[in-house]
Amino acid sequence: MTDWDSVDACVADITSRYAEIDPEVEGVIDRMSTIGKHVSRAFEETLARHQLNHGEYKLLSRLST
Repeated sequence: MTDWDSVDACVADITSRYAEIDPEVEGVIDRMSTIGKHVSRAFEETLARHQLNHGEYKLLSRLST
C-alpha cells in the first residue's frame, strides 16, 4: 500500500509499542469505527433536517411495521 492515512499512522504507532497486536486486524477495526462515526453523524444530520430525534425515529419505525 503506497498511500498512508491517519489510520495507518495510528496502527504503525500502536503496533510498534505492542507487538502482539495484529496490524491488519487493528487497521480493519479502526477503519470500521471511523465509518461508523461518519454514518452516525450523517444519520443524525438527516434526522435533524426532518426535525426528528433518534427516539422519535425509532418510534415511527416501530409504528410503521
